[in-house]
Amino acid sequence: MKKLFVISFLFCCFLGFSQQENILFYKKGVTKPIIYVTSVSNNLITPISNFQKQIRKALGLRILFSPKYDPNAINISFNFVNSETLKNKEFEVYLDGKELMIKASSNTNFEKAIRYIISDLLEVKQENTIIYLKNNKIAQRPLQTSFDYREVYFSQNFNKNIRAEYNTQYLELEWGLWGHNIIKWVKNEKVTDNLYALVNGKRNHDQLCFSSSELKNIIHKNVKRISEEDASLKRFMIAPNDNSLVCQCNLCLAKGNTKKNASPAVFSLISKMAMQYPSKTFWSLGYVTTKTPPNFKLPNNVGVLLSTIDCQESLPLTNTLKGKSFLNQISDWNTKIKNIYVWDYVVNFDNYMDFYPIFNSTKKNLQAYKENGVTGVFFNGSGYDYSILEEVKYHVLASLLSDVESSVDDLILEGTKKYYPQITDEIYEYLKFIEEKSQTKQGIYSSINEAKKRYLTLNKLKELEEAINKVPSNLRLNQFKIGVLFLELELMRVNGLNNEGYAFLNNDEIKLNVKVESNLNQLGKLLKLSQLYKISERNETFSNYLEQWKQLLIKIKSNPSFYDINISSETKLDEDYNNINILNDGAFGFEDYNNNWLVFSGGELRINISSQKCVDNVFHKIELSLLSDAKHKIFLPNKIQLLNEEKKVIKEISLINKENANPFIKNIEFSLPSSYSNKCLYTIKLFNANKSIAIDEIRFLK
Repeated sequence: MKKLFVISFLFCCFLGFSQQENILFYKKGVTKPIIYVTSVSNNLITPISNFQKQIRKALGLRILFSPKYDPNAINISFNFVNSETLKNKEFEVYLDGKELMIKASSNTNFEKAIRYIISDLLEVKQENTIIYLKNNKIAQRPLQTSFDYREVYFSQNFNKNIRAEYNTQYLELEWGLWGHNIIKWVKNEKVTDNLYALVNGKRNHDQLCFSSSELKNIIHKNVKRISEEDASLKRFMIAPNDNSLVCQCNLCLAKGNTKKNASPAVFSLISKMAMQYPSKTFWSLGYVTTKTPPNFKLPNNVGVLLSTIDCQESLPLTNTLKGKSFLNQISDWNTKIKNIYVWDYVVNFDNYMDFYPIFNSTKKNLQAYKENGVTGVFFNGSGYDYSILEEVKYHVLASLLSDVESSVDDLILEGTKKYYPQITDEIYEYLKFIEEKSQTKQGIYSSINEAKKRYLTLNKLKELEEAINKVPSNLRLNQFKIGVLFLELELMRVNGLNNEGYAFLNNDEIKLNVKVESNLNQLGKLLKLSQLYKISERNETFSNYLEQWKQLLIKIKSNPSFYDINISSETKLDEDYNNINILNDGAFGFEDYNNNWLVFSGGELRINISSQKCVDNVFHKIELSLLSDAKHKIFLPNKIQLLNEEKKVIKEISLINKENANPFIKNIEFSLPSSYSNKCLYTIKLFNANKSIAIDEIRFLK
């Protein structure tokens, strides 16, 4: 018994000495922390002011300046230090005696440190009358993140509190110049022709000469100006204009330029700027003419941003040929440069309501990036526009950027609990289901049919809709429901005339699925409450989408058509658009080219159609729909002919393509002759003088 007592006593002593007590930070009427500064430099005014505001907002505590050290209080000090001193960490917070030291390399990182203190270090007792510093937390400095630069481009990222919470960055606060915008600096100056690229013996104002002393002076002038205005803007993107032109002047050729490769001249200029401004970093894009690294080693403060736009298929990059090629590109750059960032894509830009399952593949890609020396990642999402469950996406993707080994399932559960507590289980199970189901590729510009092949089903969407309907509504749930209703309508539209389609046939009469009008009515009401407008990157709006449904319903009710016609093509169709039956399946195309349209890039398309009902004199017209979408190089045919079975032209229509920024649909009607042969065979011939034409439903009308 005595031996047991001694062991217990020693164990308790061990616990007592190993667990340090929390440190008193504030006690009402007894002690209060101070901000200890002997003098306030200009660069510390903003972080100290933010600290005071955030502490007061969170705890109701006013912390004042003091030029004198107080040995009886916690003395809070702020220090601007460079990232090398911090060993590339964003900030440090630790206790040195009675001094709480806060060190950071920028205003943005001070915000993160403040958030860290309020959320992790302070423990409030007795309704804010006593506040402790958690001593075990102070001993742990912030963990290194998987990547130095982490940005997730959804609307959440524009909120500084959310950025601080997730430890992410925002390009507007980090970059003095971004993208292909160097031309903006040039346009503000008086320059000579020698600043522009020499192409085919002439100076071309669509591209710059990166050996030009004028260009170097303009960059120097603006980097100096921006650095003086805001010292936190430390990254500058020096990239050619977005085209394939390469300067062929003697200076650029001497550096190593070829007709397709501008990297030698571009990175020679960037290297000079990097040596002139050692505290800044200078970048270019590994894109088009600068895809190949130069043949010389680059300074440590030079970086390259590589894009996955040509290989992002929502699968792990190690599983695809394009993906493996991209990883090889990273390896090639690794031999010449220290800093490599990746611009990646995490939504379907043709449909922001598409769930676009990508979490598991993104984790594997991030692991591959890290293994290949990538130091930063920019995830391109829907930006200022809403995309379905974007809050959960932001949570998962931002968390993976901090710790690439995190469990995807755990992050999905955390995100759904945090943002959708009323229906956490339903959303969590659905997201897990579609992640597991999504084993085929889907591009970042893809149709609803591709989502349907990959993961999207009407039954699962209806289950989500039912779950939403069972709980009280709010803005976030309303926005989510809009996405679900939209996807249901899209699936019904592309399914055409069948049990899961928008309608079915009953003796040649189209009977509308009651779910269609129900969804359209709900969608109209919810949109008035939700502040949602855009569906896609191409500025397609919900209001226009509802109008297209309205026109479709009018068309099928007022002008019935027949779906037992024979249809074939005399012309070889495009590889990706080779299903001729799409022209008479009852699934109508809207103004989005990648759903329900037959796109053709040849010079002449010949389509044969026939029907017994034509012989029986049941109908008297042929109608076909055409799409014009200039952005995607789809135009109206310049001429359409209707031929009889003897291949004689009996009708002809000429069309004029007008410059029109917005897509539109044009319906063409041919009146049929009053007499028919026994076969009632017609050929529609479309003449294409442009890159592509798009045709949809060919209908015989009464």
